[in-house]
Amino acid sequence: RKSIEEIDSKFEAVRKARKEKFMECFQKVSDAIGPVYRRLTAQGGDGGSAYLDLEDAENPFNGGVKFTAMPPAKRFRDMHLLSGGEKTLAAMALLFEVQAFQQP
Repeated sequence: RKSIEEIDSKFEAVRKARKEKFMECFQKVSDAIGPVYRRLTAQGGDGGSAYLDLEDAENPFNGGVKFTAMPPAKRFRDMHLLSGGEKTLAAMALLFEVQAFQQP
């Protein structure tokens, strides 16, 4: 009986640490994705906008991450409605920010 409670306690500690690490990464990437996307899409003027949102902020592992991008001079659309080049720039911005978070 005691070992089950001990295992439960350790499991909850791991779940809590996992959520904290994920939320730390998500927050930093979410805060920085907009300026990076804006720089990548700037064409002599203002660039586009990009945002990350959690579908379930209370328990982020039950939902997904919603990535919204608005290229310059266009309106917000779901990612699947963007052109191949627009999707590539959005993916690059996300990749750059995740990579920057992982740097020591």
